[in-house]
Formats: sequence, C-alpha cells, structure tokens
Amino acid sequence: MAALAITDTADGKRILALTGRLDATTLPELWPKARRAADEAAAKPLIVDAAGIEYCDGAGVALFVDLLRRRREARVEVANLKPTFRIVRAAAPLRSESPDLLIASSAVRAAS
Repeated sequence: MAALAITDTADGKRILALTGRLDATTLPELWPKARRAADEAAAKPLIVDAAGIEYCDGAGVALFVDLLRRRREARVEVANLKPTFRIVRAAAPLRSESPDLLIASSAVRAAS
C-alpha cells in the first residue's frame, strides 16, 4: 500500500509526502494524485518527501522522474531519500535545459 499526504507550508512550499510501497500495483491510484498536487501548485517550490517509502521498484522510480521533469515555475526537490534506493539517485541526473530540474537532480543526489 502507498499513500500521499499533501501539505502547504507557511513559507510557501508544497510537500508531497509519499509513504509505503511504490510499485506497479500501488501507483495507478497514487500517481495521478501526485501529478495533480504538483500541477496545482506549479508556482510553489515542491518537496517530495521520501522518508516514509518502504519499497520502490521501477514504477516508483518512474514516478520520481515524472515529478522531477514536469514543467513548473518553481523548483522540485526530493528529500529524505533512503540510501537503499540507489536506483532513484542513478535515474535523477536527467539531461535537461531546465535549471529547476538540475537543482532537483542535485537534491536527489544530496539526499543520500
């Protein structure tokens, strides 16, 4: 099971806290909610909090990549990514002209 909690902070950020197992069976319901939450706050910095993730397969990696690559006015970062999810860190250095994506890619690497 996977869950998504959405929080808007007093300092103007949107936090998407992901918990549980991110895999092909749990993401069909969660993925559209995460995309919608990110898109609704496109002008706010977005933090994807990965502290509560217990398991992440290729589908989970694809969700992170999708959130990092979405067109936004503000930056995206992945926080609290456990070192055991090395594949997410490996997928993060995406080639893009977007400075926001580069910041996000650096944040993913730094979270380890």
